[in-house]
Amino acid sequence: MTSETYRFETAQEHADSREWKGRRVDPEIWSLVEPKIRQEQWSPQQISRWLDKHSLGQVSHETIYLHIYRDKQAGGPLPPILQILTTDFTDEHRSRKTRIQIAPCCGMAVE
Repeated sequence: MTSETYRFETAQEHADSREWKGRRVDPEIWSLVEPKIRQEQWSPQQISRWLDKHSLGQVSHETIYLHIYRDKQAGGPLPPILQILTTDFTDEHRSRKTRIQIAPCCGMAVE
């Protein structure tokens, strides 16, 4: 055992310096994902499974949804195949959550 005392200020400084920056998705993967959304109108779940199956990279369907949402907010070129629905939930925190649903189009089955 050491005779040093615990200093919460020092511990907090160390924790702040190790702040997680997040992992960025390679632009090459987005170049594979966007045609699947735009031309083939695949769902984010289908794209995520396809990338994993063909060992092209691992991107969660949630990350793909965020990419589409951010593109839509920026007025980007991705088509509006997804409907963004904002719903107020009345739970104990009365939080506001955004739910994304796939718009029925092209006879595509929605799971």
